[in-house]
Amino acid sequence: MVSTLASYKVVHLQSVICNIMYYLLLRAVSKDYTTAECFVFIQRDGERSIVMAPAATSLIDGATVDQFFAGAVRDHALMVSSEISQVPHAGVLQFLKTAKHYGITSILDLDVSPTVAVNEAKLGSLEDLLQCVHVADILKPARHAAEELLLHLLSSSDKEKILSMPSSALVDQLRQLCGSQMVAMTAGSEGCAIATQQHLVEIPVSPLDKVVDATGAGDAFLGGLIASLYHKGFPQAKEQVVELGRLANKVGSVCCQVLGAVPDEFARRELQQEMKEFSSESLTGMML
Repeated sequence: MVSTLASYKVVHLQSVICNIMYYLLLRAVSKDYTTAECFVFIQRDGERSIVMAPAATSLIDGATVDQFFAGAVRDHALMVSSEISQVPHAGVLQFLKTAKHYGITSILDLDVSPTVAVNEAKLGSLEDLLQCVHVADILKPARHAAEELLLHLLSSSDKEKILSMPSSALVDQLRQLCGSQMVAMTAGSEGCAIATQQHLVEIPVSPLDKVVDATGAGDAFLGGLIASLYHKGFPQAKEQVVELGRLANKVGSVCCQVLGAVPDEFARRELQQEMKEFSSESLTGMML
């Protein structure tokens, strides 16, 4: 019964995603715009440098969100996510506000530091970025982005103090200052830290023999987080928070073991093995 229900949920989620994409394609494809491009340069240790050419993505402002995305959020979305990366802050903010208006859970991925987003990527003002982190229900920052974000939220210049903060203290303070339901922070080989209103946990990640390519590891972590939230709902008990973090960690680490952030049979086997460690009432059916 659990497996059957989980399989139904996966099909249903895929159907929802397809409906939204079809809706957007019907309304938004035009020869007047060019597709965004991303170039990834991988280092020998698996780390990478990324060069982005946002193209049409840079045109997604608040008005564009209202025109092309609001209806899809209202009619189809069960949960939405956006990121501080390529889309202008004004567009991200309107998207998050739209989700909140319709009572849809929103997740904001913050993998780049606020300074880079504002000064180098020129996505918008710091004020708009700070609005985004206050509107989103769930934040998923990388550690370096979380540190700088906390500096801005506290209007502090004591960088060393924040850099030395334990991950659990950092996410807890971010959650309180932003009013978030959850903050799930990635910290590379150190794993993740998750704060909710009731619980505060740090979840280590199993060490890898070799990192092939770290591209997309944060996105993969977020995918595991979303999958757990979708199938199991928002965690209430501390054990459920740990379970959510373990799954997200595992998906992120598997991503680091394949080239190009493209899932393969190895990744599937690894995740299936991880699922066996959970009870049948937990995440077992999610891979079926």
